Amino acid sequence: MRPAEQLPDAPMKKVECIFLVLLLVGAFAMRAPMFPVKGGDFKVYEGSVQEVFAGEDIYAHSERSFKMPREKHWFANLPAGLYLNMIAYRVAECVPGLRFVVAMKIPVLLADFGIALLLFRILRRKAGSFESFGAVAVWLFNPHLMVMRNYTHFDPLPSFFVLLSLYLMENSPYRSSAYLGVAVTFKAYGMILAPYYLRVMPKRTAFIACFLGVIGAVALPFLFWNPGALLYTVFLARPGLGFSGMSVPAMINKALSISIPSFTGLAVLSVLCFILFIRKRQLAPYAYASLMLGTFLVVTPVLHKTYPLWFLPPYLVWAGMFSHARQRGGPFVFAGLAGGVYILYAAWLSLHG
Repeated sequence: MRPAEQLPDAPMKKVECIFLVLLLVGAFAMRAPMFPVKGGDFKVYEGSVQEVFAGEDIYAHSERSFKMPREKHWFANLPAGLYLNMIAYRVAECVPGLRFVVAMKIPVLLADFGIALLLFRILRRKAGSFESFGAVAVWLFNPHLMVMRNYTHFDPLPSFFVLLSLYLMENSPYRSSAYLGVAVTFKAYGMILAPYYLRVMPKRTAFIACFLGVIGAVALPFLFWNPGALLYTVFLARPGLGFSGMSVPAMINKALSISIPSFTGLAVLSVLCFILFIRKRQLAPYAYASLMLGTFLVVTPVLHKTYPLWFLPPYLVWAGMFSHARQRGGPFVFAGLAGGVYILYAAWLSLHG
């Protein structure tokens, strides 16, 4: 196993900083023209904010939307993203010339760049220059951005907090637990990583308190308002929809003319979690996250075009650390691992976009 590279000296560090800044500037230039684009879910984002300000129960609306056929699905996540949108809505009202559609993307951009900086920090210490800059480039110019030319999603926000949580796991377990909870308040998929934390954290009760405490605090206003509608919308509505669209089970159903039960994906994930929980030898955190999120992409009932963005950050860290540990050809191994996933994701988007 090769040791991680030594931190660069001052001149080299300046060169790396300049290159990193150039990547960020290029990434911003790619995204800026997309800021005024509303996207298909803009009506949901704007409408849910307006409903809350008007004193309406958005999760009751969301529950109806999932239970009534042919009605557009309403806001279906815990409310962290809603709170950011509420702030963006008021800021847009106060700042002349600033539209809500632009203001709501500012936190997403910050999370995007936060992931890039975290990838660089982790891999520059644990791997080398090639892996760190390669991971940053793959993330900043990811296939969804390059193929779909779309920047109307909130997925970088939970992805940032998942990566930050994994990064802090070793040295700051309480903050790590709290940040995983924050990630779940944006998108519930972070729940599938909780069994790993439960196993490796030094104090399980502290993990549960930090993790569930953050989720409960964020959701508290709406739990008081209508707990049944919130819990149904966030945790029960989507698994009950059945397989559809571009998901792997849906394509199997279509190709073989069969009907896979809608609970199959959840069952596979649960069994995998249980096996990994009880096995004597545990995976490293980035490997575990890559395996669980990769499995989720394969078995999820509905595979949205942005879901692979959840998988990319931990996978890029794992690929960088794995590649750097090879005796020979580490950069080529990383190029194959990162480039292979990039090409696969881009090809899938091109076929189904």
